[in-house]
Amino acid sequence: MPLTTITAAAVMHDDPTTISADASVQAALNAILSSCYECAIVLDDQRHPIGIATDGDLIRRLLANEVPSGPHLRWLLESTESVLRSAREIRRGRGQRVADLMSSPPISVTPDETLQRVAELFVEHEFKQLPVVSDGVLIGLIRLHDVVALIVRQHDDAERALGGSPG
Repeated sequence: MPLTTITAAAVMHDDPTTISADASVQAALNAILSSCYECAIVLDDQRHPIGIATDGDLIRRLLANEVPSGPHLRWLLESTESVLRSAREIRRGRGQRVADLMSSPPISVTPDETLQRVAELFVEHEFKQLPVVSDGVLIGLIRLHDVVALIVRQHDDAERALGGSPG
């Protein structure tokens, strides 16, 4: 079955990990790591997605603050005071809210979007997951993994139908 005839609703998960924009980065990482998804959708009070926080994004952004390079590293090592000042900034960064580090605004799809279009968005933006919304409200999550798994299943089914064995 072509991806142009299958909708996002057919493979979306209806239980995405969500978090509020005011949650701490630590809470977001805990939520992401305790779920089967690699992201948390950041919602406002009306369940509208306002951002997305992935484990990789949060870690990269936190480490970017903690591991300076080039001229910043030279500045950091100039004096004991600069090292202490940097340590204070790191401690403050650990208390940041998800809103400070999330990717926003999130690109989302509707449940009736074709998997062809979903796949195009994954490739175009190098995403691994997309929120699924209906009337602007979060109703699910679709992952690149789900689209690839569907394509593999279809391939294997076609091979079996032709009398071959799936590879």
